[in-house]
Amino acid sequence: MKKQRLRIKVLALFLFGLFALLAVYGGYTVLTNRDRWFASSHNARIRAQKQSVTAGSVLDRNGVVLAANDAEGNRVYAEDAAVRKALVHILGDGAGHISNGVEDFHASYLYGFRTSLGERISLLFSGGERIGDTLQLTLSAELCARISGALRDRGVEAGAAVILDWQTGEILAMTSLPAFDPVPDGTAVPGTAYLNRATRSPYAPGAVFGPVAAACAEAAPRPLQKAAEAFGFNDNFLFADIVVENSVYPTDLSETALEARLRGEGGIRATPLHLCMTAAAAANGGAMMTPRLIRMVYTPENRVRVNPAPTEYRTAFAPEATERVRAAFADRGDGILGIGTQTCFLGYLKDTDTPWAVCVVAEGSMDESVPAGVASEVIGWYREFTAPGRNSAARGE
Repeated sequence: MKKQRLRIKVLALFLFGLFALLAVYGGYTVLTNRDRWFASSHNARIRAQKQSVTAGSVLDRNGVVLAANDAEGNRVYAEDAAVRKALVHILGDGAGHISNGVEDFHASYLYGFRTSLGERISLLFSGGERIGDTLQLTLSAELCARISGALRDRGVEAGAAVILDWQTGEILAMTSLPAFDPVPDGTAVPGTAYLNRATRSPYAPGAVFGPVAAACAEAAPRPLQKAAEAFGFNDNFLFADIVVENSVYPTDLSETALEARLRGEGGIRATPLHLCMTAAAAANGGAMMTPRLIRMVYTPENRVRVNPAPTEYRTAFAPEATERVRAAFADRGDGILGIGTQTCFLGYLKDTDTPWAVCVVAEGSMDESVPAGVASEVIGWYREFTAPGRNSAARGE
C-alpha cells in the first residue's frame, strides 16, 4: 500500500511538473509571439476594432505621411507614387496580399489596443472618437524611393536593398523589387511582387559570406558552423519590429562541403536584411544590434507612448577577431568598405558620423558594378542629404 501511495505521489508530482512547464512555455510564447498572433488574419478582435476605431497614421523618420485615414475614413497612402511603390512591402497593401506589413504586424498600436485603462475611462466619459496610435518609422521614404529608382535605372527587375545604422540597428531604408502601387489603377500585379525579398527571400551569399568565414579562426567544418551561428544563422528570428525569414547554415559537418561553404555556397542561405546585419556587426566590433523599424509611437494626444532603445541582438565575434573580419571588406573609396559579387554588394561606412551598413541584391545581374553602383549612389545622396545644415529632421533632431 505504501509503495502504491508513493507511486501516486510521484505521478502527481510529475503531472504537476508538466503543467508548470506548459504554463512557463505558454507565457514565453505569448511574450515572444504576441504581435505575430495578434496580426493574424484570423484575429476577430482586429476585424471588429477596425469597424469602430480610426486607425493611427504611419510616418517616416522625417514626418512624411506614409499611411493615414482621410475624412471619409478611407485608408490613403503617400502622395508620391514612387514612395508608395518603394514602401509597399514595408507597410502592406491593404488587401492582405503582403503578409506582416507594418499595418498588420503593428495593428495593436494602430487600432488602439495598447491604450491604458485610464485612457479608456477618459475616452468613455468624454465620448470622443476612438483613434489609434501614430507610428513613426526609422526609415526615410525618400531614400527608399531613390534606392528603388537606382535599381530600376540599372535594369534590375527583381532584388532588394537594406541600409542599417550599425550603431543602433535602425532600418534607414528597405525596398524590394518587383513592387506595385497599393493604390489600385487597373494594372495587373504579378504574384512575385507580393514577396518582400529583403526579409523573406534567403539567397546564397557567395563571397559576401566573407566576414563570417573570416571570424572563424580555423578552416574546419565545426568551427565554421559555430562562427555562422554566432552571426545568427540557424537562429529563430523573433524580432519585435519586423518578421524576418531565418537564415540557414547546413548542420551536416561535411569535409567535402567545407570549401564551398567558405565561399558562401553549399546550402547557405540568408536574407538581405540579415546579410546587412553581418556587415553592421563587422563595423560595430562584433556587436550585432537588433533591427529596429519603429522609431517612436505617439498617442492620439501626441504624447510619446513608446520610445524604443537600441538593444544588442548578439555578439557575433570576439574583439580579437575584429581586424580579421574587417579585412574581408575592401576600401571602395568615399569611405565605403565592401565586398561585391555580380548579384550582391555588402558594405559599411566606418565613419561614426555616418554609421551605415548596406546590402544590395540584384537578381540576375551579370555585372558586379550594378549592385555596387546602387549602394554607392544612394549612400552618396543620403550622406549629402543628412549633412549638417541640410536636413536636421533626417537625423532625428
